[in-house]
Amino acid sequence: MSFNRWLSLGAIAIYSIIFSLLLPAYAVNFPGIGSAVGRASLYFVLPLVFIWGSDIESNPGRIIARTIGWALMALPGFVALVWAWG
Repeated sequence: MSFNRWLSLGAIAIYSIIFSLLLPAYAVNFPGIGSAVGRASLYFVLPLVFIWGSDIESNPGRIIARTIGWALMALPGFVALVWAWG
């Protein structure tokens, strides 16, 4: 696996760890938390498709796909920072 693939999996692991630390333990009992976590997990499939697809040598838009993938990967962190400071 390439460096970008390992780094993308590491970014998802870091997001998961941060989310589990910030989510209060009592919130797990609310009914909507499970579906919200599931939808958040599914969101990360899209950046992985772009990042992992950019490793294919025959892909003419490799740089664009990699840039879009990393921008989508950084978007939840950016939104969380804006929400926390806003």
